[in-house]
Amino acid sequence: GRIRSNSAVISSPSRLLKLLKPTLAYISKEECNPDLVKCNIQDVRVPMGQEQMQLYAKYLNRKVFIPKNIPKSDKKRKQREMLAAALRQTNALRSICASPKDNFAGLKEEDMDICSSNFNPKIVTILQMIKENLDKGEQTVVVYSRVGQGNEIASRLASASIQFGRIDSTKGKHAQQAAQFKKGLFPVILMGINCAQAYSFENCPNLIVASLDWGYGSLYQALGRVHR
Repeated sequence: GRIRSNSAVISSPSRLLKLLKPTLAYISKEECNPDLVKCNIQDVRVPMGQEQMQLYAKYLNRKVFIPKNIPKSDKKRKQREMLAAALRQTNALRSICASPKDNFAGLKEEDMDICSSNFNPKIVTILQMIKENLDKGEQTVVVYSRVGQGNEIASRLASASIQFGRIDSTKGKHAQQAAQFKKGLFPVILMGINCAQAYSFENCPNLIVASLDWGYGSLYQALGRVHR
C-alpha cells in the first residue's frame, strides 16, 4: 500500500498544478517575466570512491535490514518488517552516496570504519564546478540533504580560503546569511535542502544539488531559489 507523509511540503507540485489549473487563476513565471532565462538542468553523474562503493555494495543486501527470528506464521508482521527494511535501506544508500563516513540509521558497528572520509568523487566534482563558476565571476548555491556532506564541502572551501555562507542546522541567523550573499559579500552559499524556502537568489545563476531528500517538493523549492 501507499505510505502517507505528514510533511507540509508538496511531494508532487506538477501533478497538483495539473489538477488546479482548470479551476484556479494561475500565472506562470514566463507570463510574469517574458525575459525569464530558461532553467537549464544538467544531470552530472560520477563514480563512487573505492571505500564508498564497498560500503554501498554491502548495504544493497536487503537482508541486512530485516530483523531475525520473525515467525513464519506471522505474515502481516513479515510484510511490515519488509516494508520498513526497504525504507531503512533506501535511507542508508542515500546516506552512503552523500556522506558515507557519518553514522546513518542501520549502520552496523563493524562497518563504521569502512569509509575513512566523506571526501569522494562527488565532492571533487562539486568543488570543480564551484571553481568554474568562480573563474567566470559567478556565484553558486550548493544544496544538500546531509549535514556531513555540507561539512565536507565547507572544510574544503575554507582550506582554499574561499568565503562562503551557510544556511542549515549548523548555523543561526539564516536571513542575515542570505542577505549578505545577495549583496555579493561572498561567492558561495551552502544550504540544507529543507531550508530552501523563503529565500530568493535571483542574482545567482548557478545552483548545485549535491544530495536529495525524500520528496520532490524540497527539490523544486531548491530550484526555485535561483530560477525566479
